[in-house]
Amino acid sequence: MTIPDYFEAMLEMRGLSLGTFGSAEWRVDSAQPHQLKGGTLRLTLRAPKLRVYDIWAEVDGGWIQLNPVPGHSDQWSNDDLSGATIARIRLWVGPSWDMTLEPAPPRKTVPLGAGIVYTPPLDEPPAAVVDVAPYVPVVDGEPPLPSERENVQLPSKVRRWVRAARDGVVVCAFLEDWTSACAGAAAHGWMVGLPRGEDLLETYARTSGADRRIADHDRGFARWLTIELGRATRTGLDNRRELEARRPGARLLHEALQNLSRALSDDLQVVYVPPAVVGTAVRHEWLVDEALAAKLDNPVIAAGSHRPMFVLRPCLSRGGVVVVEGEVV
Repeated sequence: MTIPDYFEAMLEMRGLSLGTFGSAEWRVDSAQPHQLKGGTLRLTLRAPKLRVYDIWAEVDGGWIQLNPVPGHSDQWSNDDLSGATIARIRLWVGPSWDMTLEPAPPRKTVPLGAGIVYTPPLDEPPAAVVDVAPYVPVVDGEPPLPSERENVQLPSKVRRWVRAARDGVVVCAFLEDWTSACAGAAAHGWMVGLPRGEDLLETYARTSGADRRIADHDRGFARWLTIELGRATRTGLDNRRELEARRPGARLLHEALQNLSRALSDDLQVVYVPPAVVGTAVRHEWLVDEALAAKLDNPVIAAGSHRPMFVLRPCLSRGGVVVVEGEVV
């Protein structure tokens, strides 16, 4: 009997067929069937031969792992999913504890006399418990198979940088500040979809560029996070109302990015206040997304001259040299 590694379906379907094994149903405490209120999902498994030991949810092209709620075998949660719009849900499954794939050997009996027969218990090895790795953001592709997670090792140079950065009291403080900024943006109605502060360093370390970089991870990290923030800011931005809703959250994240970058290296500078007019004089520092600007009712009137209305991405420089151009609409 072959058991697949996982089953998946859209969250809004409320259930999933597990083939010949049975089915699974879930319930969310939210008016929206594809959102998790409080980040908690309640799962009812109707498959006696299977057990679910890991659940992942796809949000904005990335994957987030839910963790079992202690004391509640049917509940899985992750605070990052609170209010998020989920595309797919994936259930990792294995055989149930009492399932035997091979036929059980015949039971031996021992006569004790007077018509009494004693059947000793089977001497079976204990079931192996699958140890689900804690939440690790998936940067590229899909979440790895459970058998592959233990083999994911960071290069030693990247690992040393992560350890050294985490040992810095100031860096840790501004990582927490980043988490607070994401929460502040969410309070204004914008789910940023970026990792929490506690996960930022590891997320960067697992990118394909970081594992090939020998040194200068401070600059590499700041560049990566600036670009990712720019991508998150423009995702789903298609009207003026959404822009205004994101403005206070974007300001919080820009400030958090500046503080975190300066904590890593004094010569890293994040500029999130653009000049009054973006023209040829600052073309090496600021870019204009003219198509989106026109869509948001702020078109470029004069060629080569634009009055910015909103910062899609701040400008990052090091020692006066621009590392990532800022972008405005």
